[in-house]
Amino acid sequence: MQLATFTVYTGGRIVNATLSLITLVMINRMISPADYGRYAYITMIGGLLSLLCFGWIWSCNLRFGSERPFSEVYQNAIAWLILASPLVLLSVWVFSYFNPGDQIEYAYLIAYALLLALFNSEQKIHAATSHLRSNIAYALLRTATNLIALAALILFLNDHKNALYMASVLGYFSVLAALLWREVYRKNAVPKALPTSEQVSYGAGIAAAALITQVNYSLDKFVVNWALGDESTGQYYHSYEIIHFMIMFVYSIYNVNVYPPLQRLYDKNEITLQRVLRKSLTIFAAIAVVIVVCLFVGKPLIVGVISEEYRYYFAHLYAFNIIIALLTCFVAFNINYAFQLAKIPKIRVYIGAMAILVNLSLSLLLVNTHGMRGVACATILSQLFIVFSSKYYISAVWIKNHAR
Repeated sequence: MQLATFTVYTGGRIVNATLSLITLVMINRMISPADYGRYAYITMIGGLLSLLCFGWIWSCNLRFGSERPFSEVYQNAIAWLILASPLVLLSVWVFSYFNPGDQIEYAYLIAYALLLALFNSEQKIHAATSHLRSNIAYALLRTATNLIALAALILFLNDHKNALYMASVLGYFSVLAALLWREVYRKNAVPKALPTSEQVSYGAGIAAAALITQVNYSLDKFVVNWALGDESTGQYYHSYEIIHFMIMFVYSIYNVNVYPPLQRLYDKNEITLQRVLRKSLTIFAAIAVVIVVCLFVGKPLIVGVISEEYRYYFAHLYAFNIIIALLTCFVAFNINYAFQLAKIPKIRVYIGAMAILVNLSLSLLLVNTHGMRGVACATILSQLFIVFSSKYYISAVWIKNHAR
């Protein structure tokens, strides 16, 4: 089973990261930093709007999805998506009032928020029920469709920024079409009732934690956009994304080595938070060393293939982005898992909210004096705040109270 898991995760994630890197190289060559910065800003807004429905969908279905056919779970998710649509439309209307733009941006914002919510729900449901091959297959379908559509649209459209918008939506729409065919139409399921109030109540804490995580992830880009404009946002976001997908090449090894041992402990009723933190931190540290060494050894080659419009800031932020990406992965895969295991998502919300205050305060203080590097430093410090405060709470408070 571990070999099969290794093959699925490693092969799928490496192919997905490769396609994503090819897409970023195409963007690097064809799209100006200003246009990419505007696209990144709109996309981050869409990511936040998707949480209006995404948090409720996946948290409700994670609890009960393993006891029900996939077709029922997806129909349930789509029903929630329809109910959340008016909230998304209202939010986009408010956004358009304060941020004038063209109609394509607003249409993209609505479609992206709704499709991203369904895609993320699908990923969480498959991960929770160990359908790894379906998880990877849908991710590859989205990335491949996005890449092919972007290449085709760039050839036929003079407006490369709009090509980015349309290609992104087509990528997520391909997953929606596959879901409707494979999970609903093909199985001829009968629609079931919407989630109960009990399910909605259960989802509130996890949905709030997801929102806090997304805000903390996007905050540095918003500050750069507010203080330095679209072009700087494009430089900042592009340099981070390249490092992020390079790290995903080897980060799948981390998943393969952490989760099977934890699953065996769970099956034997021997899993504890101490073991989770100790095991995951040990493996993460070993893999982080490998990642950092490889990225610094290969830095001249990587910087050399970046176009001149992006090259200076890519090299300028190289070390910062490595640290940010590693800490982001550690928080996502370790800290969140520990809090879910302890069934205390509200503490994760409190810590995340304090981290946002730390990040925002330091970013606003440093952006005017140190520019993008100052914002990157603020992000690193806020992520470290999450790591150390979470470890302190779990080790000094939760474990101590539950040891009695």
